[in-house]
Amino acid sequence: MIQFGHNDSHAKGRPESTDAATDYRDNLVRFIQEAQAADIEPILVTPVRRRTFKEGQLTTELSPYRDGMYAVAEAEGVKLIDLHELSGQLYTDLGEAGSEAFTPNFVDHADRPGSMDRTHFTETGATAMAALVAKE
Repeated sequence: MIQFGHNDSHAKGRPESTDAATDYRDNLVRFIQEAQAADIEPILVTPVRRRTFKEGQLTTELSPYRDGMYAVAEAEGVKLIDLHELSGQLYTDLGEAGSEAFTPNFVDHADRPGSMDRTHFTETGATAMAALVAKE
């Protein structure tokens, strides 16, 4: 399973940043080809949604990476699990407060008092995301 997109979406100028329409797709093609050359069947997994709500709605900053991955999966004829859609639906169903246990709270961190990590998971969140992928 191949999943990328979160760090790729960082601001231009950061070394991990990629453009969703160009080098991100090129990297995915390379990973697919390398897996296939090793007799491994690659499965692409779209980027999980960030648990970020604005005015009660989930944000969509990772959609270009989801779309890029869809394009690569179609062009390369490989399977794809749309975790972006699945996680987005789960977050929408639960709401911001109902999904709060999925991501860490940094209340105890002096450098980020009261802030929330909306990308990484607690055990609860990781288990929920893994269940979505396993079901697919």
